[in-house]
Amino acid sequence: MPGHHGLILPEGGQKAWQAPGIEPSWLDTVMNSGQHKERASLLECILFLAGIFWLTSGIPWLADTTGISRGVLFLIALGVYVSLFSLISWSLTVWRQHRRAVNESKKPCLHGVPGGETRDRCATCLKNREEENRRREIERQERQRLGRIKEAADSLRHEEMKRLAIARLSKRDFLLSGTPREFEDTVAAMFENLGYSVKQTPYSSDGGKDAIAMKDGKKVLIECKRYEKDLIGRPALQKFYAAIMEEKADKGIFVTTSGFARTALEYQYVRSNLIELVDGTNLADMMIRAFPESSNSEKYTVMCLQCGSRVVFDLLAGESRKMCPNNHPVNNDLQSGMFSLKLVSGKLYCDKCGREMRRVHGRRGDFWGCAGYPECRSTRPIQGVSSHE
Repeated sequence: MPGHHGLILPEGGQKAWQAPGIEPSWLDTVMNSGQHKERASLLECILFLAGIFWLTSGIPWLADTTGISRGVLFLIALGVYVSLFSLISWSLTVWRQHRRAVNESKKPCLHGVPGGETRDRCATCLKNREEENRRREIERQERQRLGRIKEAADSLRHEEMKRLAIARLSKRDFLLSGTPREFEDTVAAMFENLGYSVKQTPYSSDGGKDAIAMKDGKKVLIECKRYEKDLIGRPALQKFYAAIMEEKADKGIFVTTSGFARTALEYQYVRSNLIELVDGTNLADMMIRAFPESSNSEKYTVMCLQCGSRVVFDLLAGESRKMCPNNHPVNNDLQSGMFSLKLVSGKLYCDKCGREMRRVHGRRGDFWGCAGYPECRSTRPIQGVSSHE
């Protein structure tokens, strides 16, 4: 029955496409119609049975004529017959596939041109394909551009978070907001910026010292206590003095966010300057000296995710949304808790075992992996903060 655009659909619903005005050949009919396919299969069966009959009836005659044994003749004839039959069957299969491909390539396009899409015979189809390829290429380039801007924006956000965290190091409340380990890491970073070479000790069982520092050839022990109200007394200094003697250090520095009791201030090794005391007030001054870039803490820079322009927000003014120079809306994504002490030292710790995280180069990109691998398999994404298995 005739179909759309002058297409001819054979009976039985078989979709053997033919070009308009071209009648199918008898080979096309034999190879593509379901009825003739069944007849071809029946013909193969008849040929197979005829061959078997020939083998069983012709071998005795050949044996009597040639004098060769029937068994040898049967094996030779069977081998030849099986080879020929397999070759004929394979040839028919290849021919069917070829004719099917040819008929499919003649399939008209949406504009009624035979082979218009498969053989590039339709100018409209070619034009549409070129436009589609151009559109995909533009989209690919746009995705790459936005991806580069996103990476730059994430890097800028991390730098701004770190800058704002450093700007608040002179504030006691901010130092108390972190964990004891984060406080130790921050103090170690402070001494490094002051010219010391610092090596931190294990977080637990540290032997009364949190870090061992070197400066001008002298060995200095550092002990940190993150206290809100409690004052440091003489017992803590006595334990620290024992660590100094054990390490044969030249000096010790005891750092706290609170203060020192009278008994600590009158301790003999404090008076002899073997132990230097740093309370909350002195600690704030040292943080300012170690991180002089901690000014301008009320400005926050955000990158536009559309064009890459930078927009500066005034935190005191409470600005939440501004337009970039290219008139794209940019939101202030700064939230409380986004910057913390951990940004100062740049160290990350495993939430499961407490070991330090290390950057790992994986097949699917970089990520943070626990240093205790393979005992601990905890990981973190580079930009994220949540851990997963």
